[in-house]
Amino acid sequence: MLSLTAAPLFLAPASKAAPPGTVTCVSVPTETRLDVTCTNTDVGAGTAAMVGLCSNARVLFEPAVRLAGNSTEKFSGECGPDAHPISWTVNGETDYQRAIRIDRERRTGVR
Repeated sequence: MLSLTAAPLFLAPASKAAPPGTVTCVSVPTETRLDVTCTNTDVGAGTAAMVGLCSNARVLFEPAVRLAGNSTEKFSGECGPDAHPISWTVNGETDYQRAIRIDRERRTGVR
């Protein structure tokens, strides 16, 4: 004869994955330079970039500053004596965001 015994069943609560983080950058012109601070709130790495123009026509260019997961990086672009930043853009993305963007570009053919 086969006997079945009921044993208590313990269930762990369902775990929730954290949403993906982002890379956000803040830029501040300070006399002859442009100071940039980028923060990566994702657990994975990310990249930040800066392009700018100075009043003396010098181009500020920082194409790929790598950021570790959950980190902050600071970098600057220097215009030189008697010049100041007049136009600039800074941006950043996590490796996860980059992978999604590249996949979308491949599927749609739109960059």
